[in-house]
Amino acid sequence: MSKLSFDSVDVLIYDPVSANRATTRAAMYTLDSAKTETVPTLENFLESVQNRRRTSCSASPRPGRGTLFGHPADAPGRGGL
Repeated sequence: MSKLSFDSVDVLIYDPVSANRATTRAAMYTLDSAKTETVPTLENFLESVQNRRRTSCSASPRPGRGTLFGHPADAPGRGGL
């Protein structure tokens, strides 16, 4: 089984519980996530997604870069997305 690499993904973590956000962020840090953002509300989540879409549409694409939303368990190959 191949090892997942998070060093080239941008992560957006949504959880209304502050302790859960901090724990998930720490887990992503240990997995060498390139960029991790946390948001406490659904409104903040939607705003961040819209900002990312605007940025990715206006900027040149970065080869090999992906986006993971949610918890690391949602990563492809782990029964998630």
